[in-house]
Amino acid sequence: MKPIKFPKFKLPWRSTTAHPTASNLAAPAIAPSSSSVASVPGHFDSLSPPLMSTTSLPVANKEARRNAERGLYVARTFPQCTSSPCAAFCTTQQVRQQRPGFLYETPAHNDILDYLTNLTNFLSAGKYEGRNGAATRTLVGAKGIGKTATCMTFIKAAASLWPNVIPVYLNYTGIQAQTHPLVDEHGGLNSVLRALKVPDDANFQVGQGQPAHAALLNFLDAHGLRMLLIVDELDEGYRFATRDSFAATLAGFQVFGNSTEGLVAVVLCGSSATLPSLICGDQETEFPLSFQGMPNLNDTKFSVQRVYTPTPVDIDVVGMLLRQPKPTNDILARHRHILYMVGANAREIGKVDTGTATPPNDLSSSEVNTNYMNHFAARHLHLAMLDLLIHDNKSILLRMYPEDATTDDAEYIQQNAWHSEFKPLEQADVDDLWKTLQDGGKVDRKDKSRLNETLHYLLDRGYIAMARSSTSNSYFPYSLFNLVARMLEKRDTKHRKQILRTVLPVAVSLMQTAATAAVALA
Repeated sequence: MKPIKFPKFKLPWRSTTAHPTASNLAAPAIAPSSSSVASVPGHFDSLSPPLMSTTSLPVANKEARRNAERGLYVARTFPQCTSSPCAAFCTTQQVRQQRPGFLYETPAHNDILDYLTNLTNFLSAGKYEGRNGAATRTLVGAKGIGKTATCMTFIKAAASLWPNVIPVYLNYTGIQAQTHPLVDEHGGLNSVLRALKVPDDANFQVGQGQPAHAALLNFLDAHGLRMLLIVDELDEGYRFATRDSFAATLAGFQVFGNSTEGLVAVVLCGSSATLPSLICGDQETEFPLSFQGMPNLNDTKFSVQRVYTPTPVDIDVVGMLLRQPKPTNDILARHRHILYMVGANAREIGKVDTGTATPPNDLSSSEVNTNYMNHFAARHLHLAMLDLLIHDNKSILLRMYPEDATTDDAEYIQQNAWHSEFKPLEQADVDDLWKTLQDGGKVDRKDKSRLNETLHYLLDRGYIAMARSSTSNSYFPYSLFNLVARMLEKRDTKHRKQILRTVLPVAVSLMQTAATAAVALA
């Protein structure tokens, strides 16, 4: 049987806001039972519409969403935000109902939305009073799993669900531009005060010894309000921000983390997996401000909330992101080819309709010094894991890319449930690999804690994926194509680049037409 040929179609959602692509990722949640749905106080008619600063526009439009990510979004302003400051308890299902069509249900999206919902419920109810550091977290996960869009969508939904909580979204993308909303001599929190239209009261004004974070706390306390502050792409601040302004903003975050008043919850996000180290004062060469004495946010106050990438055998994720949860056989064939190429990374799946999708990083020996940022334990462990995965799944991989072939076998990839047959590594396998690397002198025998650190390094950068269970963790490659690339390198290092030069264009073309046809046939 020949593999299905994919005619090219224009995706039907290109010109509508009703069905965003997966690259517009929003949030999902662990769906609660109907019995857990609580009534929410009304009075929402008195709430003001969102403040639309120069960079806050609806998520539904791709360009608008990109703008919204570059700066400042405040959901409600004074005095409307003070008209009904009553607490509320909401479920993730209610959040979904506020943003229908934007909330995907992949495992990663579910984890993020569930965490943000619980955080805001506790904040609204005053559960963080007397507990410093309980409402401040650093959200960590691989690029492209939906952190930014989930947070943006949650901020927009939260404005209508928790009357006593003001949702605010900051983004440091483009902070080097003087027109960026967070560029302020008193720090980014002063920009928040202005955006909130805080009244002209001495207790709420910045200057004469009162920093922006103190004025903000005074305003919230005086009006019985709370604030949910999501700070995205914070690592860009360490790279490009003005020193004094950025230091003032971090000092405010530091105060929020140490505060026992329970008025502000802060979630820090970034594209760099080094963010937890940056906020604790560690120096990183690619982030100049990390060498200039930035405030230490203390990892016990901004502890890590880790989000894991879905595994590259989770075929249901592709269906969720392409809005095809119950595919026909023809559509399922296309889903398999997409999964083979880019795994279950939401951003990459979302790119397939635009023609910009790229295969996963080929972390070969010619590139590891750059890709691993000289983390040699990660390099050795990752390649050892890939090699053992190849050994355990050789029959599948050889059917995907037969001996002496010049391209992969599209028919096998599309027509067979290889994703059900794939064998991941268990935690015991990884422990044994680490011991072997120690015995061979490739990693430090004395430092037993470094295995978990190294695994987190690989997970947070999207080099591997992990499935958790009550008994063990299971580890996967980023994608099956990633594993095939490693197999080709081991098979014929001399001609590897020539082989991949042939494979990549064919595979990317198949992947893009697969996604296009899958949507057209839905």
